[in-house]
Amino acid sequence: PRWSTQVYMTDDEHEPDDFDASVKSFFKRYSWDTHQSKHLKHLEIPAFDLEQGLATDEQCHITETKMNDEDAICLGKALRIMKPERLHQIHLSTNKIGDEGAAAIADAVPSVPHL
Repeated sequence: PRWSTQVYMTDDEHEPDDFDASVKSFFKRYSWDTHQSKHLKHLEIPAFDLEQGLATDEQCHITETKMNDEDAICLGKALRIMKPERLHQIHLSTNKIGDEGAAAIADAVPSVPHL
């Protein structure tokens, strides 16, 4: 089951449906189920849910994923809605984020208390 947005809501201001289709698609694109490693046959890669990670982790690594401006805009929207209190760092190196995407993330930074 997907992570429930209800878990990290601190007030009644936001509902789970606050995420538009583009943000929901973004979360799905950067999340995965448990699977076997392509390179090490006995290594199982654990499942990862980006929405849950943003809500509960102190660091978020979305590096070398070909993230583009559209994805970065969705990340900015998600951060503004979620206001994740535990998040201290987001790692986005080696992606394809341009000025528009960088501006969207920068605009969301004030919504994240410890970022």
